[in-house]
Parts: sequence; C-alpha cells; structure tokens
Amino acid sequence: RVDNRYVGRTRDGLVVRDLEDPELDLKLGMSGKSVLSMCYPGSNYIVSGCSDGTVCTWDARSKSKSHEFKAHARRVKGLAVPFDLSANAGLAGEIPTYFVSASSEGDLKLWDTRMIGDSSAREPDAGAKASRDEEEEGPG
Repeated sequence: RVDNRYVGRTRDGLVVRDLEDPELDLKLGMSGKSVLSMCYPGSNYIVSGCSDGTVCTWDARSKSKSHEFKAHARRVKGLAVPFDLSANAGLAGEIPTYFVSASSEGDLKLWDTRMIGDSSAREPDAGAKASRDEEEEGPG
C-alpha cells in the first residue's frame, strides 16, 4: 500500500505517514546528521541527503536504512528519481535503479542503486558526474 503514504523531512530524519491508518506512522532518524533533502518515488524506498554530503536509502517496509554513503564533499541540496529512464519505469514497490543527487558545490551525480552496495560506490566520484563548470565551458 504505497499509494497512501506521505513522506516529509524533519531536521534530523524522515517522517512517513499512512493517510488511511495513523497507527502506521514511522520516524526514520539520522542521529547527529541534518537532513536537507529527500525523494520519495512512491515505492517502498526513500532517499535522503544530509548536510555532510551523505546519501541514505531507506526501506519503509523494514523501517530501516538500506545504504549510507558519502555522495558529495559538501551538502546534498537535492535528490530526484528520473522516471523517464526505462530502468525506473516499473518501480512497483522496488528501489529505483537510478537517482540523481545535487550538491551545494554545483555537482549533479547519477547513481545506479545496483552499485551502492559495492565498495566502489562509496568513492566520491562513483556516480556519473556533471558540474556547473563543465556546463559553462560547453563543447570543446
């Protein structure tokens, strides 16, 4: 029943509310971290971004953090799930295959969730990266 959920963020975590059954409210905490952004693609998974550059994926079914990794050197200011990518088209309660994170230094990174558990995904440049400087320079 993912259609009846509302997800919001607080300073130090996420709040998931079930609109049909208030007894199912859920709080997902980030001890000692400030949550600046979140994305809820309507599946059982939530993605959050923190002030220290950390990104977390959450499983609302198990009420736990699935993954946590350093995505950017500075704050994660935005997150999005691109639904027009064919791999993300059939979410049906599963974690999206791709999501994008944006940082305060002007970088955008495209993440492949199939690689997040891999140790290489924890490297700062594991996601495909586009920066503001590259856009301003244009094609060579």
